[in-house]
Amino acid sequence: MEITKVKAGHQLKLFIVGRIDAITSTQLSEVIDQEIEGVDTIIMDFLGVDYIASAGLRVLLSTKKRVKELTVVHTSENVREVFEMTGFDQFITLK
Repeated sequence: MEITKVKAGHQLKLFIVGRIDAITSTQLSEVIDQEIEGVDTIIMDFLGVDYIASAGLRVLLSTKKRVKELTVVHTSENVREVFEMTGFDQFITLK
């Protein structure tokens, strides 16, 4: 998985490419932990993500608890379906 990060003020944008599974979710969590100080809004661009496992969902849940706003943009149909089936679309903004 590749993660490109852009931090501007209180906002962090993460551009993610690859699968978010049990192995790569640790990498995502580490990047968030390193960059979250002073951040109240995180935008994750999932244009390059075609799969998210429950471990990835746990990272998103713990991240949402730490910031005011978590937005996921450019989700594939498969990933959006996972968010809807699990109810994550109720507390994460999807665009």
